[in-house]
Amino acid sequence: MKQVLLIGASYSFCEYLTEGLSQQQVKLDHCPNVRSAYTDLIQILPDLIIIDVGELNEDVTLFLEKKVKDPNAKSTPIIAIGELEDRKQIASLANFKVHKYFKTPIKYDQFFKAIGEALGLGFTADTTDCILEMHVTDNIFFIEIARGLNRDKISMLRYRLDECKTKLKMSAPKLVLMLSDVKFCFLDMTNISLLLDTILADRIIKKSNIKIVTNDTFLKDFVNGHDEYKGIEITSDIGTVLNPLLEIFAISESKDPLLHRILIPNKEIPENALDLRFSSDYDGTMMTSWDTGDIMRVAIIDDDPVSQKLLVGTFEKIKAKVTIYSNGISFLKELPDKVFDVVILDIFIPNMTGLDVLRNLQRQKYSSPVLVYSQATDKEYVTDAISLGAANFIAKPQKPDVIIQAALSALGTTGGL
Repeated sequence: MKQVLLIGASYSFCEYLTEGLSQQQVKLDHCPNVRSAYTDLIQILPDLIIIDVGELNEDVTLFLEKKVKDPNAKSTPIIAIGELEDRKQIASLANFKVHKYFKTPIKYDQFFKAIGEALGLGFTADTTDCILEMHVTDNIFFIEIARGLNRDKISMLRYRLDECKTKLKMSAPKLVLMLSDVKFCFLDMTNISLLLDTILADRIIKKSNIKIVTNDTFLKDFVNGHDEYKGIEITSDIGTVLNPLLEIFAISESKDPLLHRILIPNKEIPENALDLRFSSDYDGTMMTSWDTGDIMRVAIIDDDPVSQKLLVGTFEKIKAKVTIYSNGISFLKELPDKVFDVVILDIFIPNMTGLDVLRNLQRQKYSSPVLVYSQATDKEYVTDAISLGAANFIAKPQKPDVIIQAALSALGTTGGL
């Protein structure tokens, strides 16, 4: 059985991971204190480390340094989560063999995919189209579900409810579940039961304080026909729910079933690792650079197949995402839609030289560092490249570690591989 060591992170996050990984026959050990994590690491020698680096404090850095120097543990892959936003700080994690980094709140489909890849296991996820939103008004949870029921999101809901209830210090909370535009049939019975049982698993939320808003007759019959859900009120009229709960006596006749304009949250739900969104919720339009966990994104502009192969292998050692361009024109054409942390550029490339590429980047005030990696080592080439903004000039060929260290140095990071 594969074994994962979780370091730091909340207990609710740990419980959620434990449940999810156990379904994949993976054991999870939790060390909540980073200071004692190294002792656990050398005793367990797990197949994967998941660590909450937070804002990368001294204790976390010390653990990572010890781990990368330990001959028995240095090759163990690491997936990091945290609150880092600075790209240079994130890229510095490559020094410690961190394969993936996810900024909280995490996109869970990408997160579990990364865990599966690190363990060499094919994790499967529920791909059912589902939008699940939650907000809090006074002492009431409002949960809105649209399109369908996704088992992975429902499983996460239990821990998110507990996390929010604890952090917001809610006592005897009420819950309104809005499923206005979802249609059900007998094939959905298992998922409906999972949803209701997940909510009821929190003993503090009483059945009498749960209201379901739906127009679906199958769901109404299902809830009313099962004794274990007796006491849950189910209605198609949102007004009958809101009037007693919020003491609203004049609700407008909005045609919006979710009443976004009325149900305005007055408590900020704590933002941390347990988010209810998957990357699919964004339709590819709002995904940030780190939602897929990439530590570093590298552009290589070089038409030599041998050099391309060497550079790809070099940066794949630190799990960087590499994009290859055989000429400068194609790179510059795609640049407005791409984000790179570092660019590796040859001088002798087709259509336009590397110096021409640097001139274009200089005019655009391009901020990511550009490393020139070329056999064009004449003094004039080196001088021109540096004057045009190149962060470094590296003569071909070089060992992979030299190239990686040059890239990390250009990003302002330190450390050794």
